[in-house]
Amino acid sequence: MIYKNKLVNDWVIFYTVVECGSLSLAAIKLGTSVSTISKSIAKTESLLGATLLRRNSRGIEMTNSGHSAYKKAKSIVSSIYSLLSEIGNDTGSIRGKIRFSAPNVMCEKIANQWIFDYINEHKEVCVDLFSRERSDLSVNSPEFDDLVLKSGVMNSPDLVHCKLAPIPLVMCASPDYLNENDEITDLHDLNNHSVLMLNHPSLEDLTFMKERGDTQKTININTRLISNNVTAIVNLALDGKGICVASPHWFIRDYLNSGKLKVVLPDWKIPTLDIYLVWRYREYQSPLMVSFRKYIQQKWEELSFG
Repeated sequence: MIYKNKLVNDWVIFYTVVECGSLSLAAIKLGTSVSTISKSIAKTESLLGATLLRRNSRGIEMTNSGHSAYKKAKSIVSSIYSLLSEIGNDTGSIRGKIRFSAPNVMCEKIANQWIFDYINEHKEVCVDLFSRERSDLSVNSPEFDDLVLKSGVMNSPDLVHCKLAPIPLVMCASPDYLNENDEITDLHDLNNHSVLMLNHPSLEDLTFMKERGDTQKTININTRLISNNVTAIVNLALDGKGICVASPHWFIRDYLNSGKLKVVLPDWKIPTLDIYLVWRYREYQSPLMVSFRKYIQQKWEELSFG
């Protein structure tokens, strides 16, 4: 969308170019020409007296000044969208634009479908879905969107949050791997195996609890492959490359049901992973924000963790 106010319009254009990663994609998104986009960027750079973007063979690259300008532009554009949503919804109708972010694996597997269903039901709503992996958030975080679905620890008192049902985590491996390698009867046996570890701040000190009883064990697993990408380590486990430690149950549920993966040491449980919906405090919340937040909470509750 191109705005009549030229100063506002230039900031929206700069922000959109950075988000899209190219002038041509930004032009398509904003419904204008590449020439208009280029002139706007040049005008903003002239106004600020600094180069914000450099073009190269891979697209565009932000300068140090560009990074600083992007943080401000993000705040400006967010305020514009919020204002338009508020004044445009005084009738209580659900319409406008909202930015929603979630971890990459959730965007790929569940959040994308949730958003698609929501905009099909609400024809005057536009949702920007972003993949974000940040575990720490504050009101000043440049990647903070209107509504954030995040995992781990919530330690930002300046933000509003709602705790959702936690995610069970499990250890799993393919039947072929289990048949071809030494039997696993105890947690310490893991050190004799190829372990594929999920990297997450909540898993730094991994504590296992016996399913029946109050026995706990904290162990240091000798692993040479650690990744924050769930898909990467689960795919390796499916290929028989090792034991996947701390995989979200919802992500591998179908593999377990089909027999492609089996739970390892089912009597020992990994602590669940906390999940939160997070947003900034505002005295007024638009009908879209209220509706969308309740919708995401409902979809999360419907997601089976058993």
